[in-house]
Amino acid sequence: QTGLFIYFGDNKTPGQEIHETSRRGNLILKHVFAATHAGEGHVPPFFIFEKSGPGRNVTFKGLAAPGGASLSSDEDLNAIWRTTGGKRFQNYRATFTVLDAAIISRQWLTELYGGDHLGEHCPEAWRRWRSSGKYVALTAPRTVEHRSESDQLPGDEEGLRILKAIH
Repeated sequence: QTGLFIYFGDNKTPGQEIHETSRRGNLILKHVFAATHAGEGHVPPFFIFEKSGPGRNVTFKGLAAPGGASLSSDEDLNAIWRTTGGKRFQNYRATFTVLDAAIISRQWLTELYGGDHLGEHCPEAWRRWRSSGKYVALTAPRTVEHRSESDQLPGDEEGLRILKAIH
């Protein structure tokens, strides 16, 4: 709805240092957000997928850039404490902006693979963010659906009795 996406890092193990994960995902987050705050151009795009079925079936949900227009560098990447089995550990809470790019072309993926992040097929929202730091967020406000009178009434006699007592 807001264009922001919250991602929790890959440290889920008590006793493990925040950056010492098997896939080094938290280390990647640390470096990417540091590069973003420094205004460096070496920030890769992030693709958000949602599991949509058995096995490896996923649905593309969006193209994301680290941070957000209303967030400071102290707010977009935070080390947080969690507890599992009575033991504490730290993990990252990272905030990304989902950019207004509904379709990612295969041509841009090929350009990315070749090292050209701003190639001919680059989505305009990514190009703008990389060149100016301005986020063009993909927002999708919920439509307001009002419940009918019958939807708001209790479905059984006891519920109606309680409602009449309250009224």
